[in-house]
Amino acid sequence: YFVGLFFNNFLPANIGGDAVKVYDVSRIGSSVYQVIAVTMLDRIVGIFSLCLLASVAVVALMTRHPDGTLWPYLLVFIGCMMPALAFYFLKPLSRVLRWLVGLLRPLSIGKRGTSILDYLGKFKSKKRLILRLMLLSLVIQSMRVATHILVALALGVHVDLVVAGLFFVFVPLLSLAMITPITINGLGIREGLGILLFARAGIGATDAFAIEFLTYLVAVSISLVGLVFFLWRRSDRAEARPDNTVT
Repeated sequence: YFVGLFFNNFLPANIGGDAVKVYDVSRIGSSVYQVIAVTMLDRIVGIFSLCLLASVAVVALMTRHPDGTLWPYLLVFIGCMMPALAFYFLKPLSRVLRWLVGLLRPLSIGKRGTSILDYLGKFKSKKRLILRLMLLSLVIQSMRVATHILVALALGVHVDLVVAGLFFVFVPLLSLAMITPITINGLGIREGLGILLFARAGIGATDAFAIEFLTYLVAVSISLVGLVFFLWRRSDRAEARPDNTVT
């Protein structure tokens, strides 16, 4: 996980490190399709819980913003949650998805995609596990938003309950925007969109830019743990490699 987090800093979007994580874990001996499925589930649960938190925040804030300007945000979050709910609860949709994936015959893409869907499908019967994952993810995503709030407070930005609620709306929007593989780890998108969004919370452009950039630096600093693990594991593999030197 931390290795993938570290490589996110150098790859497009904020999911580039997932490819490294899949490669790294599959080398241990797990099926690459199983690792892809688990990585996808990790992302799906994370995005779903983040959107769920944001939806609750939007509903709570509607009494303070009765002008209807928050409705578009709620529609975005619900729209992002619907595919996961449909895949989990609607069996006909799952069968249609498998059929469509099976049509992708070049390079055996259909067969590979079906294998990934098979591994994902096994989680449908593990309702208690999914529920525990959701609860854990809600805590983690709340901490993610709280990091932005703490950075804002450290910069001297006034944060009351309404502004804190808007953080729970705007940070998920920024996260969704950074999924698009346009820049390295969302650099530029995060700061530019943050300035536009946080203006609604009464936060100036300079403070909004500083909040997003400093939060990014915090994330980069934490991800350096992944570099340590990566180098450590490479060292272990090198030591385990048999010595072929002829004496």
